Amino acid sequence: MSADGLILTNNHVIKGAATLTVTLDDTRQLAATVVTTDATHDLALIKVDATGLTAVTLGDSSTIQVGQLAIAIGSPLGTFTDSVTQGIVSGTDRSITVGDQASRSEENLSGLIQTDAAINPAIAAGPCSMPTGRSWASSPRAPATPGHGLCHPINQAKQMIAQATK
Repeated sequence: MSADGLILTNNHVIKGAATLTVTLDDTRQLAATVVTTDATHDLALIKVDATGLTAVTLGDSSTIQVGQLAIAIGSPLGTFTDSVTQGIVSGTDRSITVGDQASRSEENLSGLIQTDAAINPAIAAGPCSMPTGRSWASSPRAPATPGHGLCHPINQAKQMIAQATK
């Protein structure tokens, strides 16, 4: 999110972790700390001690329309880095209840963007974007129905990001 190491990810990715390690594109591995979390939207901001990183340009997820191209980027299984899939936006303002089998807890997520881009639990925490290069959604979340991926609108995260960068 910022040149000084602020990173947006899923809350479920970092929840319960004793330590966090981020691997950058140049293969450096850096320790990260939690800045803030938003369990309601399954978002988390973490920070690494680095400077000069390339910051993402954020878009406006309120402008998303059904039929737009959706591109999801992730690292399935933590092995296939920078994997890319594409599809179309098939719905906006979707809601879903997701469960964690280990803790037997459930979360209700709302305001999500639905796409048919191939998103699975192993690709979670990567961005969804439009061909303009602006990130309009974040943190793919896979429901139980194959062929339907859900992404959090970036506007849900902007306030959290703004508070952390003050």
